[in-house]
Amino acid sequence: MYTNNKLSKAVRLAIAFGAVSATAFTASVNAAEEEEVAKVERIEVTGSRLRSTDLQGFSPVQVIDGSDIDTSSVANIQELLLKNPAFGAPAISRTNSNFSTSSAGASTVDLRNLGTARTLVLVNGRRYVTGVPGSMAVDLNTIPAQFIERIEIMTGGASAVYGSDAVAGVVNIILKKEFEGIEFDVQYGESSEGDAEETQIQFTTGVTSANGKGNVMIHGSYTDQGAVYSKDRARSAVDIASTGAYFTGLPEDMFDVTSPYYSSYAPQGRFFTGDTQYTYNSAGELVEGWSTNGSDTREANGYNRNGARTIAIPTERYLFAGRGSYEFADGWTSFIEGTYASSQTTTQLEPFPFDTESLYPNSGGQMPIEFESFVADPLNPGSYVRNVVVNPLVPQPIVDAATDTDGDGLRDIFFSRRLADVANRGNVADRDTFRVVGGVEGEITDGWYADAYFGYGQTKESQVSSGQVNVLNFRSALEVIPDGQGGYMCRDATARAQGCVPANVYGANTLSDEAVTYIAAPGLLATFASQKYAGFNISGEVFELPAGMVGVAFGGEYREEFSRSEFDPLQQAGLNAGNAIPRTEGEFDVTEFYTEVNVPLLADMFMADQLNLRGAVRASDYSTVGSTTSWNVALDWAPIPEL
Repeated sequence: MYTNNKLSKAVRLAIAFGAVSATAFTASVNAAEEEEVAKVERIEVTGSRLRSTDLQGFSPVQVIDGSDIDTSSVANIQELLLKNPAFGAPAISRTNSNFSTSSAGASTVDLRNLGTARTLVLVNGRRYVTGVPGSMAVDLNTIPAQFIERIEIMTGGASAVYGSDAVAGVVNIILKKEFEGIEFDVQYGESSEGDAEETQIQFTTGVTSANGKGNVMIHGSYTDQGAVYSKDRARSAVDIASTGAYFTGLPEDMFDVTSPYYSSYAPQGRFFTGDTQYTYNSAGELVEGWSTNGSDTREANGYNRNGARTIAIPTERYLFAGRGSYEFADGWTSFIEGTYASSQTTTQLEPFPFDTESLYPNSGGQMPIEFESFVADPLNPGSYVRNVVVNPLVPQPIVDAATDTDGDGLRDIFFSRRLADVANRGNVADRDTFRVVGGVEGEITDGWYADAYFGYGQTKESQVSSGQVNVLNFRSALEVIPDGQGGYMCRDATARAQGCVPANVYGANTLSDEAVTYIAAPGLLATFASQKYAGFNISGEVFELPAGMVGVAFGGEYREEFSRSEFDPLQQAGLNAGNAIPRTEGEFDVTEFYTEVNVPLLADMFMADQLNLRGAVRASDYSTVGSTTSWNVALDWAPIPEL
């Protein structure tokens, strides 16, 4: 499936066949036909801006052909690329982003595990807008697989040719330039376990103008990839732990796997009253003591997190792409290409693990269960007496065991609880990516080529998350006093006026729907990233040496990048029991110029079928870090044609 310089042999065969034909039919071929036979298309190979009839570049280039993509039936090309050992573990994929705060379900690649920031993804040799705000990582979900002619993968550094983010290499996705007819494809599949259902519907059509100078292609596709849950796989259905992972410094013979290895944050709660702990058993009874994973004499009180987690995120995607070109003058073509992708992903993991330290950080997490007030003394007008009220929701054994731990004269407790009554954690994210590029390309004169282009792209994400709580509301809902009529109410009068509903956290599923509505705090996230760029490239041959023509390429590019990420006010303030995440926004622009040269030193000699000196230099001026320069020099040696 992966071949080095796959197209080189085809070009060489075309040249050889042309030579034989010209020799055999010299008498019958006129001068114009001889010129046509001798003229072979010059092609730009990833890793170099120099056009050549020989696709063997000095850097290793692997090629995945469009037919390989079609037969693989992948929903996005990340799945195919990851089968190549040149790629490391994906930074973001459908199967590893369930815990991501943002960008869940995106598909990125990482050459040799050097980081996505060092792997440059191009489309037709030009940059593509990021799918992960705050980074330069391209979401491969937004590139139509059936619209691809080939993918060229260069695993050597190419910063001097493409920019500083090509340190690990380049993935250049070449789209089809012309298509005629109609192609329609429908497929369905699922895993051997009966889940991970996948449906793909794709449609591609194209037409060429009557004079043969213009072509328009349109592609549309729909993809629906189903979820895989941890609970549905034997190896991941129950929480486990390795002593080697959790405890460092142990000898290897002590490494062991503990199963189950539950979480100590359980839906029924765990209540600390000085030296005594309480929880609820499976029958809903208050019991003393605690056993996370259970024992021979006690049931497990912990919580199995894997019962709620997702292994593969369900992803639904609509994708539209188009390309048009027209030869407006001899050898000169204008083009425009555009892509729009809309996707929705849904993550899910276990409910939020919560404890009173989030509510009472200044007292070490100790929550009062007694409240004092001063009421008028009926026996002494003008005097007041201290009145202490106990939270009526707290079970009596816990009240009796509670002590004053913070010195205010009132009893308090510490508790931890998994908020299963509220909701599973997770988010539903809608992501839209749009990109359009237009330009011209053609042959200036014999052997000299040029292209100029302008592009714009943007990615927007809108996300709604569940499972978090409003810490201020939760605190008010936990401080409960009798209402004087046989019931109870929130202690704070202002909170009552704002709709406070008492929250009963003693036991599993004890929070009322009204209390959940009052304390729940759905999270919101909005992100936006945009990219603008314009550039030009010129390449050709300046003069001839005994070993061949000296080739040169030069060009420039101007680029603007912008990114913004903004959570809801509670998240920004850290008042939803999570970390405070501020609003972030940034931008930069860069102006770059490059020059590349190839000097043939030897050719067609003993142990030197080809010996070239190659070099490139790129000067960049960033609005953030100032001026930078990158360069490379290389000797390209082929002792014999086969090596």
